[in-house]
Amino acid sequence: MTLIDRAAQAAGKNRSELVLDAATREATAVRLDRRFLQLDARTFKRFAAALDAAPSDNPRLCEPWRGKPLGAMNAPEVTAPEQLTAPA
Repeated sequence: MTLIDRAAQAAGKNRSELVLDAATREATAVRLDRRFLQLDARTFKRFAAALDAAPSDNPRLCEPWRGKPLGAMNAPEVTAPEQLTAPA
């Protein structure tokens, strides 16, 4: 049994369904990655200016981080070395 057959079986699909699903996901990703914006000159100037402008302050985005060290939001719980005990 090939890799594709095993994957199809694990997914509860036949080979054709699995390949079609994978191809559809990839085609969707390619299309979404290559969006084309057609803008008139006035709209393009406004769009380019917005991209070039410095971001405005947004205190609500900063609030969860206030007073916390960088990386604290996603860091795993860490035990201080002095709290560790040697195995008996």
